[in-house]
Amino acid sequence: AHDRSQHTFRHTLPACDWCREEARANGFCVIMDGNVMADFMQVTIIRALNQFQHDMSYVKTFLYVSSSPMPDWDTLCGSTIDLPLTHVSDHDGLLEHADRSQLMPDLGGYLEYEHEDWVRFRMQVEPFLCDCVSISKLLAQAIAPFTKDMETPTNLEETKEVLKKHQLKKRRTIDQLQIDELTSQGLKINKLIKQESEERRSSIQFNPEFLSTIATVGKLISNMEAVKERVEGMWHTRGEKLEATYKQQTFEKEANQIIEWFEQFTNGVAQTHTELGESQQVAESLAKEVTDFETTTQQILIRTEKLLQSGTILETLKHTDHDTISTLMGKIKQLMTDFDDRLGKRKKKIDESVQLHKLTEMSLDWCIESAGLLSDFDLLCNSEDFNPAAAIVSIDQFLDENPAPSAENQQMLMELAEITENHWAKQNALFAFNRVMEISERFSYHSQMLES
Repeated sequence: AHDRSQHTFRHTLPACDWCREEARANGFCVIMDGNVMADFMQVTIIRALNQFQHDMSYVKTFLYVSSSPMPDWDTLCGSTIDLPLTHVSDHDGLLEHADRSQLMPDLGGYLEYEHEDWVRFRMQVEPFLCDCVSISKLLAQAIAPFTKDMETPTNLEETKEVLKKHQLKKRRTIDQLQIDELTSQGLKINKLIKQESEERRSSIQFNPEFLSTIATVGKLISNMEAVKERVEGMWHTRGEKLEATYKQQTFEKEANQIIEWFEQFTNGVAQTHTELGESQQVAESLAKEVTDFETTTQQILIRTEKLLQSGTILETLKHTDHDTISTLMGKIKQLMTDFDDRLGKRKKKIDESVQLHKLTEMSLDWCIESAGLLSDFDLLCNSEDFNPAAAIVSIDQFLDENPAPSAENQQMLMELAEITENHWAKQNALFAFNRVMEISERFSYHSQMLES
């Protein structure tokens, strides 16, 4: 701060006050040339800087250049001066504290310096730097939650709520910080400052701090972009974990529902669907119930197939518990196999029962018709006008129109009677079989008798 006019001095103090954070970090090195500056100006500047020193400790070094001894500043200023004052007798003595590149020509250096250019430069760049600092703090706050070991929600509703908040978090942090706009602003500032300094051929373009600040602007832009990418990466990773957790919990919920359904209906089929029916009508009604039940289960089976496909996909994703998914899928597949097996056995038994009743009814119907014919035949045998030839034709015609149950059907009747679990159905089948055999033998006997 080598000031020779009150005009420039009025620009200096607001600029110092503006750069508090930077000054607090680096500190000012103040050089006052007491050989050329008016005494009242010296007192005024020292008072002002001493006030800032009380508040923020801005001044790191204060070099007072004078061929005369150091004045009693406490007396001149009317208060205790806390500035770190160092007396330097001439310009050459300054070189012990500062390089020539940091000193202006009238202080023995070669730094071209225009204070108004510097203030203008700082007023252009300072808001951007302050915004960068502010946004960097907000980005750091945004990163903090992701660096912790964040617990995964344990239930579906909680996960859904956390996932919703997580999706909003990006818009409330990165998107609202307008980092892209700030980056664009920084590039424009860089371009504007460089262009202005070249057009005006200002000495500021050779100032080391100016060059350093220009580099700092570029570095801040790069750092913000890097931190932004890091936050977005952490946000994306956290989102992937929550998405995977939500999908797995949805899978587990539906899987448990399907497992409960299979366990309930598999046991139900085994325990309640045991009746085979004591008649053909009842057996056919039971067969319809099984068919309707099988049709009803198609929807749950389609849903189960889709769930298993979903589980196969989940097993390939990161952040999912593959063992849990595999265990649930294995259990569902086993239950499906057991269900199909029991339902298949039930259908087979019902079909066999229906077939048994049909064969039994068919056999008994034939026996009834045949018994009537044979009764009539017994009566005719005792009449005087009995014609054996006509009787043979009548029997043959009846058997052509009402053939006896085939040997294959009779064998099937006995096999079904053997395996049926219904006592009355078994007894009826055996009665029908025996009756058919009996009547068949009577037809055979009468045929032989008539032929003889």
